[in-house]
Amino acid sequence: MTGVTAPASRAALLSGDRLLKATVVLSSLLFVVSAAAAIGQLAWSDRIDRRGGCGFDGYYYCLMLKGEVAPKPFSRRILLPFLARHVSTDSLAGFWLVNVLSLVAVTLLAMYVAWRLRPVVSSGAHLAFRVVPPLLAGAAFLLARNSFHITATYPVLSDPLGLLLLVSAVALVVVPALPSTRLLLIPVCFLAPLAREELTGVLALALVLATLMRLLPWPVALAASGASAAGAAYAFHQPNSGGAGLCSTGQNTFVSCPESVQSTLRVWLHADFGSWNGLLRFGVMVLLALGPFVFLLGTLRDRTRDKRLALWIAGVAVIFTAVSIFGGGDTDRILTPAGLLLALAVLVSGSRSGKALLGLAVVVAAYAVQQEPFHAVSGDPAVWLEFFGLRVTALSSVVHNGLIPSLIALPIGAAGYLLLRSSGVDVATRDTGET
Repeated sequence: MTGVTAPASRAALLSGDRLLKATVVLSSLLFVVSAAAAIGQLAWSDRIDRRGGCGFDGYYYCLMLKGEVAPKPFSRRILLPFLARHVSTDSLAGFWLVNVLSLVAVTLLAMYVAWRLRPVVSSGAHLAFRVVPPLLAGAAFLLARNSFHITATYPVLSDPLGLLLLVSAVALVVVPALPSTRLLLIPVCFLAPLAREELTGVLALALVLATLMRLLPWPVALAASGASAAGAAYAFHQPNSGGAGLCSTGQNTFVSCPESVQSTLRVWLHADFGSWNGLLRFGVMVLLALGPFVFLLGTLRDRTRDKRLALWIAGVAVIFTAVSIFGGGDTDRILTPAGLLLALAVLVSGSRSGKALLGLAVVVAAYAVQQEPFHAVSGDPAVWLEFFGLRVTALSSVVHNGLIPSLIALPIGAAGYLLLRSSGVDVATRDTGET
């Protein structure tokens, strides 16, 4: 039996080594292509030709940049114009710089989290277990349609800064450099509502969940929650011009946006579920935001510590979705942070074998197909809305720019999922001698 099993074992090891090398190549290629797409969009995209490049909602941030008062809820989001003002008060350079730096920082931070949570405890493990999870995490953050792609053509958005603060809070919980580093949660949680007010509720619930899962000491969670509440109180007491901003109806006309939580929910629930047309738009936007990663949550079932951390990250994504899903019309843009957190959770929890790593790389490739990172968008507002404004554009644009890419990506994502399901041997554990 020994003469038979030894060659078979060596053949299996060689096959596994080739699989891991192929996975490193694929993940490296995905990261390079994603970075090239992001850089290309930033360098050559047309700026939206509306209100001097300020765009739709961005117009109110431009008013705040000049010291004018804006309507709610924009008047609460003071952090972006405050930072942009230190670069320029008469151009969009400040917005562009703040948002691009925020996106670069949050991409690097996601890669750091994936690297720290990688399932490798020995220098003897294959290189793939060190480099593939960070590369795939970085690629996912670079590929998202509503990160670098939209910022390149519409730089006056508060989303990138909000995403950076949200992921910073997540990183401080799951991978603090030192126990005392978690104290940075206090200023981060104070600033977050000044970027996006919905982060108050998200962070409060996320910190409670972290405490219940014994990932965070309750005094730190209590102090950070208090800081978030203080930041929200400061944001909500900012002067405003009265009333709400204007929301597009899709026929180049605008109406006042709903002001209260109840009216906001009523408006968007009716828009999303009042007709099959609205339901299709809503479904496509949610699918674009969450990507194929939402179908891989079954990989979070194990209860090891790494899985518990990944499970908490996914829990934060669920909390964000519950708090924000009916908070506005651009559902795909609003829920992008939830999709990226799901991607991070899946990537750090599923990378336990060579075949699983390959499956994750294939899933990220499916995400690339769905997000269309090389799609060139004109600065013409009507054309711009066909790609980034699925809520208000023609239904044919929703199908062409949302549904069809998702359907093309579906079999690719399914292949990655099957690879994950069929992965059996824990190569990282085998290499380190652990069980």
